[in-house]
Amino acid sequence: MVSTASKLQFTLLWLLAAMVAAVAIGALCVPVQEYFAPLWLFPCLQGLALGAALTAALRTFHMGNRRVAVIGAVAAVAVMFYAQFFLSYRVYADQIERKTPREAALLDASPLRKPSSLMEYLSLQTRRGRPLVGGFVVHDGWVWATWALDAALAAIAAVAVVWIAFGRPFCDRCGRWYRAVGEGRLSPAGAAEVRRLAGSQNEQSATAVEYQLWTCPTADHESVLDLSSISHDRPGKSHANQAERMRFESQTLTQVREILRKNSIPRS
Repeated sequence: MVSTASKLQFTLLWLLAAMVAAVAIGALCVPVQEYFAPLWLFPCLQGLALGAALTAALRTFHMGNRRVAVIGAVAAVAVMFYAQFFLSYRVYADQIERKTPREAALLDASPLRKPSSLMEYLSLQTRRGRPLVGGFVVHDGWVWATWALDAALAAIAAVAVVWIAFGRPFCDRCGRWYRAVGEGRLSPAGAAEVRRLAGSQNEQSATAVEYQLWTCPTADHESVLDLSSISHDRPGKSHANQAERMRFESQTLTQVREILRKNSIPRS
């Protein structure tokens, strides 16, 4: 069993990695947005990139607490936008500082006067306004509202990616993520047989199912089998529905593999 101290250590390492990734992505977005920053789409892409980085950190540091991961993802989005705004402020201030003495003499009477803080820079941007679609420009509080919407879109995207990452089983005994060791399509008879082996009440299946087999890195811990029913949207097109998850003790893994081997059918 993983100790509480080890779990705390993995959690702190993941949180640290999440904040580092947030700062890095926020900084990278500053030069990128000069060339590519479609309205509303760009924050979604930021959130997806951050979510992917957080998922990689989850796997690396074996952090399996979903609640902490969701809260950490939202916090990382806030850090990412802070880093993006702060670096934008520093770039703007440096551009002002590089003005010639003659240009600098006009700064106090110019909208290009160097802001003394991040908040002053943001206030300057709100007064200038933010262009939206069709040449429409919003100012003041409406600019803050659009920034809040950007953050919300990024948070939704990041949390969605992290949430999906928890579709992979996690072993609470050893604190490790399971590994996928097999997948395919299982006949109705095979699905019924593994359900009986797992003691599931749902033993009837009139159609084939998709399966995915997961094993814990620790050999004597239980294995997980996901069975997903198949829906046919139109001829030649199908997709798997939400998985039915079954757990097997290590002693029965050989039996499960044998059932899957004998009852696997080709995908069509």
